[in-house]
Amino acid sequence: EMTKPWRNITTIWSDKKNCVFVFISVNLTGDSTVSALEMSQNSRRLSDSFEKVDGQLHDIMQHIFKASADAAAEYGMAGDYEAGANIAGFLKVADAMYYQGM
Repeated sequence: EMTKPWRNITTIWSDKKNCVFVFISVNLTGDSTVSALEMSQNSRRLSDSFEKVDGQLHDIMQHIFKASADAAAEYGMAGDYEAGANIAGFLKVADAMYYQGM
């Protein structure tokens, strides 16, 4: 795997002149996820059952919670799910930007 300089979050926070900061809101995650699932159904011109959509939402939210908890623990903030969500969101966007050559 290529070296990703932002993986050392302490460097990111201290070197503000050359960094992009991205934060996510945990509160809006469920709404955004449901909208994405709805758009997926619309593009397929299909209607999924409540149980299927509920199961997908449950799986996605579990993944987000785990990513948030893991990121918080990795950066010394175990139990701080807001910080973990912000770190995990930042790393996800930073990875995408890196792989796009930015």
